[in-house]
Amino acid sequence: MYHITIEPRKQAQVDHISRRVRKLRCEHFWTQVELAERVGIGRATVARIEGGKSIPHMATIRKLAQVLGVSAQELVTDAEALWSRM
Repeated sequence: MYHITIEPRKQAQVDHISRRVRKLRCEHFWTQVELAERVGIGRATVARIEGGKSIPHMATIRKLAQVLGVSAQELVTDAEALWSRM
């Protein structure tokens, strides 16, 4: 059900989301279990997102962003990519 193949061109964005979620979770000193409970998803889902194995649904991205205190756009936008376009 959750096992999908991620296209290579999307992998960079998935990697960014996974790093960002993990970084923000660690800044709050939360475990994966604590983040999962706050967002209302399973711990395994958090692990798949942080591991770059799953592309989260937009609803999940919104919930993650709200709980982690950032906008959904900040969560998915790669700041380095934005700067390199300027």
